[in-house]
Amino acid sequence: MHFQLFARKGDWKAIDSGYGNPILAFSNKSQRHLVGVLRKHLPTPDEFAVGSALLLGYRDEISDDLRQAYAQTGAMHVLAVSGLHLGIVFIILSFLFQKIPNRSKLYVVLKTFAILIGIWGFALVTGASPSVMRAATMFSLLAIGQALERTGAIYNTLMVSAIILLLINPLWLASVGFQLSYLAVFGIVYFQRRFERMIFVPKGFLRKIWTLITVSLAAQLTTGPISVFYFRQFPVFFWLSSLFLVPAAALLMTGGLLLMFVDWCAPGLAFYLGKALWAMIWLCNQIVFFIQDLPGALISNIFLTSGQTILLYLTLFTTMVYVSHKHRRSLIASSALGLIFIAFTSFTSISNHRSFELVIYDKYNASVIEFYKGRQCYRICSEGNTDASLEYTVKGHHQRLGIRDVYEVSRTSAESDDSLFLKTGSRILFGGLRILHLDGTTRLEPASKVKIDLIIVSDNAGEQLEQLLSTVDCNKVIFDSSNKFYKLKESTQILDKLGVEYHLVAQNGAFQKRWQIE
Repeated sequence: MHFQLFARKGDWKAIDSGYGNPILAFSNKSQRHLVGVLRKHLPTPDEFAVGSALLLGYRDEISDDLRQAYAQTGAMHVLAVSGLHLGIVFIILSFLFQKIPNRSKLYVVLKTFAILIGIWGFALVTGASPSVMRAATMFSLLAIGQALERTGAIYNTLMVSAIILLLINPLWLASVGFQLSYLAVFGIVYFQRRFERMIFVPKGFLRKIWTLITVSLAAQLTTGPISVFYFRQFPVFFWLSSLFLVPAAALLMTGGLLLMFVDWCAPGLAFYLGKALWAMIWLCNQIVFFIQDLPGALISNIFLTSGQTILLYLTLFTTMVYVSHKHRRSLIASSALGLIFIAFTSFTSISNHRSFELVIYDKYNASVIEFYKGRQCYRICSEGNTDASLEYTVKGHHQRLGIRDVYEVSRTSAESDDSLFLKTGSRILFGGLRILHLDGTTRLEPASKVKIDLIIVSDNAGEQLEQLLSTVDCNKVIFDSSNKFYKLKESTQILDKLGVEYHLVAQNGAFQKRWQIE
């Protein structure tokens, strides 16, 4: 959900009604039925959550702890149905049809048709996310190519599938799943063989392990920058989790699909198959929790701007051009882009360290005011407003600035004396900026007119503004999100009459001011 609003009676009307898309309706009904089958055979919450996510794309019951464990170990792709899962379905179906000796044209057509039904049926039942649609389109093109005895270049197949999906829905280009999916496949196709040839490993079990590791490395190389950009963390042991979970996913997919079929025709056998499936999922979860607890398993609070992310991908692209064609210009370009990235990152870090910043966040019905200098933060917020939603509100900006220390400043305290942050009653001095925080708890009664840079109004204290502005020289007033809408209307009318600029956080978004002292 991106936006919400309050619509009064008479502000809206129903323009149509119906039963929706019949294909999606059938898909949802099938998914609900199969989720019920898994719930019967996987009685414990974590094992059911993983099984239903991996097999059916149903992720509503994944606990926060379980989701965090898979995300922090780089194994989240196992729970998000994607190319890995469609690939397993494609291999299973192709293997079954290979056992039939018939090679007539009619058989090839029927076989291809059956594989396409299996691929798209699975894609629909699992929710038809952009990553699933990408994989389904790619494997469909591959199946058709095999039927026509034509195997085109994988890059062409990748590009055609992207074009088809974007023609259907151009907005998928902005989907994180769509971006990660294509980048991962591109990385595997381009880098995996090159990585594998770096170290000679004899054929056998060790060779298979090395192949799995190189697949993980290749995918991580092309998805790493954008993953850090979106999620601001990097799982160090992604290769270790993939080493165990990718083969396990193949077994679980095979066993899970077999279970859902056997439950229909042989319930007795399904009972024992369900027990085996539960044991495998339990073991996978224990491996994930073990990797999560390893020292240094996660590098968190990494922040990349969009510009830094683009620079990293340009550096990677020019390096790939050099590796493929040995063009000297590509190597020079790659080195130059890398140096620009380092310089840009260093400049940003120095700028953040030297700058002062004030941010008044838009948090529903609450006052959240933070002052930043370097990696220190001074916070003034509503009493008792220390829940998880507050952390969610400020976390992204804290990561961007690399905040390490947060000092809580009480709104009711008379004084706060710090070398950077000075508070006396409702007056605040921070980085040379003079601020008056009007929240109804304290009042300013100066003997003469006082110069104030900003007035921050909290908890409907705006009724004092008209009287206050007769004794305070101020050019801007900020109303945070703790003010009621009807109170804001009265206060803004006063400010309009006096010609004073104002900012409504609840309506206009967070207020941000950044400055440096020369």
